[in-house]
Amino acid sequence: MINASTLPGGTFRFTASRRAGASSPLVSGGPRVTHGWFTAIVVLALCFSAGRAAAADADPVKTRELIGVLQSSADVFQRARACQQLAILGTKDAVPALATLLGDEKLGQYARDALEVMPDPTAADALREALDRLKGNALLGVMNSLAMRRDAQSVPALGKLSFSRR
Repeated sequence: MINASTLPGGTFRFTASRRAGASSPLVSGGPRVTHGWFTAIVVLALCFSAGRAAAADADPVKTRELIGVLQSSADVFQRARACQQLAILGTKDAVPALATLLGDEKLGQYARDALEVMPDPTAADALREALDRLKGNALLGVMNSLAMRRDAQSVPALGKLSFSRR
């Protein structure tokens, strides 16, 4: 089990345990980090930095083209690919088009992936608004995306959902 805790200054401390109650730090000074743990830490670091990469590559012209694909009657593959490209090139103009796909059985995951890495706060707003209208796996996916964004503003809404039967 990997646990993450925030230290002063916004740094993270990851710990691993083989059984409940026993943990060892995965930072310098702790036990030797094996290849599997190293891979897990690298993946987590990439997840935390994904939003910064998306901000640097934003392209308003390409965003408008990709929004057109999302709103067209293109096949699922083309629309899914447009979502993937919006995760890299998209601007905040793409947020409403992506938000409408969150409940879609085939494209919802692609839309969540794009919104998850967009650095603009409107992406988090769209994910939080979806908490009220989605159910089942789509709702769980949005909850996970908010967690990946480390969105503190969603904590009250997520707290309410913990007592819900949706």
